[in-house]
Amino acid sequence: SDERIETFDIASVDAPVKLDTLKLARAVFNLATFGDGYVAEIVQDWWAHTARLDILTVDDPDAMTPVGSLDLASLIYPYEHPYYYWWNIFNFGRTRIFANGDYLYLIWGENYWYWDYYATEDGDVVPEEERFPTRLAVFDVSDPEAPELVSLTGLPYDMPWQRGHWSWWYTVEAGDNVVQVGSAIVVKRDTYDYWWWYDGGQGTQVTPELYVIDVSVPEAPVISHTLDRVEGVHYGALLTRGHDVVTSYYQPEPGDPDGAVAFFMHRIDVSDPSNPVWEAPLNIPGSLVEFNPSTNRIVSVDYHARTAHADTWDDCYAISAWYNWFDDAADVCHYMERSVNISHYTGDTAVLQRTHTFDGWIRNVRTTGSRVFIDEQMSYYWWYYDDGSGEENPDIRPLLHVIPLNSANYDIADSVRMPSPYAYLVEAFGNHAMVVSDTPPTLIIYNAALPANVQTRGETLLTGYSYDLEFVDGRVVSANSMWGVQTIVP
Repeated sequence: SDERIETFDIASVDAPVKLDTLKLARAVFNLATFGDGYVAEIVQDWWAHTARLDILTVDDPDAMTPVGSLDLASLIYPYEHPYYYWWNIFNFGRTRIFANGDYLYLIWGENYWYWDYYATEDGDVVPEEERFPTRLAVFDVSDPEAPELVSLTGLPYDMPWQRGHWSWWYTVEAGDNVVQVGSAIVVKRDTYDYWWWYDGGQGTQVTPELYVIDVSVPEAPVISHTLDRVEGVHYGALLTRGHDVVTSYYQPEPGDPDGAVAFFMHRIDVSDPSNPVWEAPLNIPGSLVEFNPSTNRIVSVDYHARTAHADTWDDCYAISAWYNWFDDAADVCHYMERSVNISHYTGDTAVLQRTHTFDGWIRNVRTTGSRVFIDEQMSYYWWYYDDGSGEENPDIRPLLHVIPLNSANYDIADSVRMPSPYAYLVEAFGNHAMVVSDTPPTLIIYNAALPANVQTRGETLLTGYSYDLEFVDGRVVSANSMWGVQTIVP
């Protein structure tokens, strides 16, 4: 194991005494806070091929001795390939852990790559057994010192990847592909999966667009609802608002020769996990970033295909920073323009109130009751070289824009540069924006209490790259991959 070095006094072979411990690496990619200041962590040891559920406190989330611990070896399929553990138990990109009262829900996707578990290290073929692409484990943590496995359920549908905060190939949204409301877990399929791979070549759609898992009986979770796929219709990320899960989808405009689409907000009430109820879809201007039921405010991002004259690829890149294509035969630059829209929900329509169009690539938008924060990457290229021209390379650090929602016209009040080209807006709370940078791993809090004068509240070095974080009781708890868990007071 690379996790720790421990020394023992073995003067008495029958009763060795531990003397000291030095922590080396503690791999945690997924966590969930619960109860009275506890945090549940999925801890992995990639050399020993083991995993466990550790219960610690938010005050000391990386302590050597956890409050409670449970070995998760029983959850691992018994295959002996050396890569199986790393890619499957628990692949951080396809694992979520949620808290609900005295219970924790751990849901993860298994891998189907044949070289990972169809043969042993000696090359002997392992007989294929019934497998489930997704599995759900329920734990009782009513006693944090003694967590117990309540049930382990195989699910027949695929588990999507984490959306992350980079918005590379997706429409711009907030939320994730898997969310939890009480004893309901809602899962949305990956937007860009390959039907020919997942349907077994039979032309059927195995994984639905969305499915709901009812965990109201912890000993026997069941899938209570599925939403079938419709060709040409694509759903976005999921938000939780009270008992509702809110999402948006787009579909082709009938008869439009240019491939235009219409966006719709769609809500599903999961207050009764055994009988989820959809509300009527609402046409909105773009993919959903925020729906505030208290203020009836909707924030969305729209997309417009544009053209402009250009003589070279460089000219085309200078026009816009993302989704460009230069037609050198016609000297035309094709590019995608993104706009942030603020609308008012009247009960049956969304009335557009303000639009902001940006030259760069809108990656993330986060909102609170009083602020909209926008993360804009200005340049397509994140690397530059000295071409000998003597001209200074452009500042490629992304911009953070702030829109106060208590203003009459929703103007952008201030724009500031983030600290590095690899900084991302990840969350917002109150008048503050939370930004994570990867070089070096850093958490930055921006204070927009005075929206025309945004200030940083300082930068906190993280022990490693942040893969999962929660904001709880005024503190940030971050799972820092190979370097354990860290609690930061902004």
